[in-house]
This record gives sequence, structure tokens and C-alpha cells, in this order.
Amino acid sequence: EEVYLKSYETVAQAIEQIGKYIVFYNTIRPHQSLDYATPADIYFNWKEWILYQPVLCVDNGVHFSLMFF
Repeated sequence: EEVYLKSYETVAQAIEQIGKYIVFYNTIRPHQSLDYATPADIYFNWKEWILYQPVLCVDNGVHFSLMFF
């Protein structure tokens, strides 16, 4: 997102702006695939987060989801 939308005047400017975007991407921007949490939320709270994720099970070709609460 950051790199494709901008052109940078210098390498130093690119490093600074891309670094800022990486911080934004990992700590502020919600991710749909993470149920609108941030990667930092998942990383620092993974034990709590993983308990509430559905588990896909296959038993004799039948698929079903389990939720652990």
C-alpha cells in the first residue's frame, strides 16, 4: 500500500516512510483476517486470542467447526 502509492525523493525518505507504515500496519491498522485485530494484538495476546478461534475438524469426510469458550 505505501510503496505503490508514493514515489520517494531519497532512499532515506523511503526508509523513514516505509518504516512508519510498517509500524502503522502492525499496531494500528485492523486486519479482517484477524477478526479486525492488529498483528500486534495477536502477537502480544495470542494465548487469549487462540482460545476463541474456531477449529475445523474432519471426521470421516464430514467437516465441522468447534468453538472453545
